[in-house]
Amino acid sequence: MGKKSVTPFADIALPVPVDKEFTYQIPPSLESDIAPGARVIVPFGGRRMTGYVMRLRDRSPDRVRLKAISRLVDDIPLLHGSLLELAAWMADYYVHPVGEILRAMLPPAVKGKGRLPREEEGTGQFPEEAERPPLNPAQREVFEAVRDSIRAARADRYFLFGVTGSGKTEVYLRAIDEALGGGKSALVLIPEIALIPQTTSRFRRRFGRDIAVLHSRLTGAQRASIWKGASRGEIRVVIGPRSAVFVPLRDLGIIVVDEEQDSSYKQEEKPHYNAVAVAAVRAQMEKAVLLLGSATPSLETYQSARRGELRQFRLDSRPHREPMPSVDIVDMREREGIFSDELLDA
Repeated sequence: MGKKSVTPFADIALPVPVDKEFTYQIPPSLESDIAPGARVIVPFGGRRMTGYVMRLRDRSPDRVRLKAISRLVDDIPLLHGSLLELAAWMADYYVHPVGEILRAMLPPAVKGKGRLPREEEGTGQFPEEAERPPLNPAQREVFEAVRDSIRAARADRYFLFGVTGSGKTEVYLRAIDEALGGGKSALVLIPEIALIPQTTSRFRRRFGRDIAVLHSRLTGAQRASIWKGASRGEIRVVIGPRSAVFVPLRDLGIIVVDEEQDSSYKQEEKPHYNAVAVAAVRAQMEKAVLLLGSATPSLETYQSARRGELRQFRLDSRPHREPMPSVDIVDMREREGIFSDELLDA
């Protein structure tokens, strides 16, 4: 008589204010389908809850009869290994239960089957660029450094300190194109206030159907569609505000954070987090390049660049010698109010 196989168990994080995971038995009917990152329905305290599989184990940690997982929620896990690792880091760093972190990573309507809005699906409204603008020497120096890091799959960190209109976006586009050419994906974080057609149209013209744009006007089902498309590898470029840092893109090659100093990257509600810091950790975990950009950097980024933790490049002029705006400095030390007469007259 053959030896009976041991029914495996799963450690599951639940969205409850408890700093621990819970072990459940995997029923034989689900043994081949349960994997880390999967969402499951489990009994908990007289009710059923959605939990997140953190890891599998061959035996129970306690010699007690454990409850069994009721069912699997998704056909494929929406949280791959590095995102589970990222959630564990956030739970430790921000002192918050990992189950609540994982719940915050996914859109509320992630089970929905919504489609992306029509204007975001095709490229008819955003025809491909007829010609890409050439890079000037300063832009090319940045791009070549980032390109080499992408090709070598090194988690290098860069800071692009560029004045407004200096061509930072074209550097982003070239770097993303390099990642896509190598079979990788790209994530672009921008402040919510910047999510307007003028900001995203160049990305859409350049990358067409490969790109998805997250913004506050999307329904929960549409957000869920982006999460699922990214997890399947159907979407390769995502651009969006701070919540986009959790999109489960496959084979991540680069994370771009534009206007990294913007306060909207900080989540004020629980769980609290700074998307710039989270992006840096995710890039490190996935061996992806981190590229921060700003004309007015945060003190943290400026100091990190001074300490050599970020490799800094400067773009001090506009790409093709367009004139910079004239600036007048007004000494306000002997004046009342916050606006100068010169500004009010102008």
